[in-house]
Amino acid sequence: MREAVAPERLRGNPYAGKPLNLKSNPFDQGLGMAHRMLRNAGFTKLPWMEDEEALRRERADLAAFVEAHAGELRNSAQGREQLRARAEDLRRRIEIFNLTVPIASRQMTNINPARILAEVGQS
Repeated sequence: MREAVAPERLRGNPYAGKPLNLKSNPFDQGLGMAHRMLRNAGFTKLPWMEDEEALRRERADLAAFVEAHAGELRNSAQGREQLRARAEDLRRRIEIFNLTVPIASRQMTNINPARILAEVGQS
């Protein structure tokens, strides 16, 4: 150990006085190389992170749409059917996301199309 840290062995170190490269993730559980390759290829986020953002946006958009058009949807069977199809598609995509996301704590609470339609009928 003394030999490894002897001053003469540390002379000429090209990294002396330079900051550490902290861009690598010490908690990567073996995925560090994959993350680095994606980052070097121009990805700022991993694909599942982009999917998560898109799903959260779409869920918020769906809630805003229902709130803004609840009265119209209540009186239109065709509108309710389109809402049901949109909500069912989003529910299915969230389910697939939850099955594929690599971190369990990042899973999303799924939506219930039947409850959304029931809320439209009550408003």
